[in-house]
Amino acid sequence: WGMWVTSCGMWATSCGMWVTSCGMWVTSCWMWVTSCWMWVTSCGMWATSCGMWVTSCGMWVTSCGMWVTSCWMWVTSCWMWVISCWMWVTSCWMWVTSCGMWVTSCGM
Repeated sequence: WGMWVTSCGMWATSCGMWVTSCGMWVTSCWMWVTSCWMWVTSCGMWATSCGMWVTSCGMWVTSCGMWVTSCWMWVTSCWMWVISCWMWVTSCWMWVTSCGMWVTSCGM
């Protein structure tokens, strides 16, 4: 009877130690899972923020590009207009000179 009690006591002690060990392992695992989840959440938030920044930056670059293109087209158009105007002034000046020579010739 005494041996049975001793054996039962040892078994209970062993079982208790195993349960304690298991409990510690579960706690450790849970802490790790929580930590991992927090990291994943943080990473997800960072990725979302980064994505939004990239999208915003892309939109800004596109907008800036459109503005530069528009400005360049306006400058080109203006330059063409200046050339056209200069050609017209030159033509007009030649016509006036020719007309003056004709008037002078007519007067003589």
